[in-house]
Amino acid sequence: MRGPRARLGIITVRADPTYLSSVVVEELYAGALDDRAVRLVGRQVGALERVGRLVTPLLEDWKKAGKLVALITRREPGRKPKVQQMLNDILLALSARRMGADLYTLNRDDFKLIRRYQPFSLKLLD
Repeated sequence: MRGPRARLGIITVRADPTYLSSVVVEELYAGALDDRAVRLVGRQVGALERVGRLVTPLLEDWKKAGKLVALITRREPGRKPKVQQMLNDILLALSARRMGADLYTLNRDDFKLIRRYQPFSLKLLD
């Protein structure tokens, strides 16, 4: 599911305020299918952008993500179609790990799979 009400993907640095990944920004805009939703996303993203609370994956994150997709696909070939669609989730996990941040999400299964191959701090929401 995409859009403003989609899974969270919020990154929180310990003892610091909430950050939002540019990966999630894309997902939010992709799911904003009417003018009201676009404005809502714009307001929320703009507020975090103004206070410097956006996180963007680095080249190193992209390289690690590609290697991680390949590793999971080699070890669990039956998951290949799913793993190839998890690139955004992998980028979120790698960004959170690099920052020493907690990643909060409703997406239990995908992030647990990623964490089996790449440790990061995962906080599952109900």
